[in-house]
Amino acid sequence: MRIRILLPLFMLSMLPQTGLAQPSTNAYGLYVISSLYELQRTIAADSNGAFVQLTDYAPSIVLDIKYGTAQNVFYEKLYDTSYALTRLPVARALAAAQKEFEQQGKGLKVYDAYRPYSVTCYMF
Repeated sequence: MRIRILLPLFMLSMLPQTGLAQPSTNAYGLYVISSLYELQRTIAADSNGAFVQLTDYAPSIVLDIKYGTAQNVFYEKLYDTSYALTRLPVARALAAAQKEFEQQGKGLKVYDAYRPYSVTCYMF
């Protein structure tokens, strides 16, 4: 009985090392992360890969996410929400830039940020 339980657990521990867990590539040779597991594994390996809301790091940046509305070149809403997700280093860099611009009485306006790959494929 003990062997029957351990064998499936051992087999499950091998799954991440199979080809199924490896990210696939698109027509341009870029890796496409297609599962939550792959995303979590990527972030665990490098926390800079984490997605964050840009306004959590730079609340004064103006967002005008056109693809979250029908007011864009496609005349249709492509996103369900209108917030800006970026990778952590991007959010930090834009926050620093926004701080410098604010000292000059200026600021940043963001029209788009992370876009789901399915939307990118639809657009192009």
